[in-house]
Amino acid sequence: MNGYRPPSANARTRAVRAALALALLAASLGCGRVLPLSYPPLGVQASPPPPPPPPPPKVELIEIMDRVEFEVNKAKLLKASFAVLDQVVEVMKKNPDIALVEVQGHTDASGDAAKNLTLSQQRAESVKDYLVKKGKIEEARLQAKGLGQEKPFADNDSAEGQQRNRRVEFHILKRTPKAK
Repeated sequence: MNGYRPPSANARTRAVRAALALALLAASLGCGRVLPLSYPPLGVQASPPPPPPPPPPKVELIEIMDRVEFEVNKAKLLKASFAVLDQVVEVMKKNPDIALVEVQGHTDASGDAAKNLTLSQQRAESVKDYLVKKGKIEEARLQAKGLGQEKPFADNDSAEGQQRNRRVEFHILKRTPKAK
């Protein structure tokens, strides 16, 4: 053997302490002061992050394939709309669990916004009245809401887009549990 002996535990401890002392000395020369090695525990208590916002409500619609048509700038239904509205009546009668439907009236953005809002409300009420009077749907299952030009479906810069924005939608707001 060449005479090598591993250092004892005391020698290792002394070596670690010496290295630590040198490190502290080097640090003190660089910044002008010696920082303590142990810190008291921080007493910071952060409040938990707020819960994420709920997902947007799922929009359930009674989809109609044809348009509900009115006289120009009026709330009077055209006869061509009766077949479409009769289909809505049929859906509601076959689905008594549909407890509340919002009949939404929409307009394009041409003209005065306040007048469009009024016209859309009148048209929504006209559709609701048809469903109640002709379709015999309970009035408590329907509510009319005019939204005017607030929620366009298409671009209002073209005649085609304006026509698509002039619409009636049937949003299911509430259902009751189906009987088993």
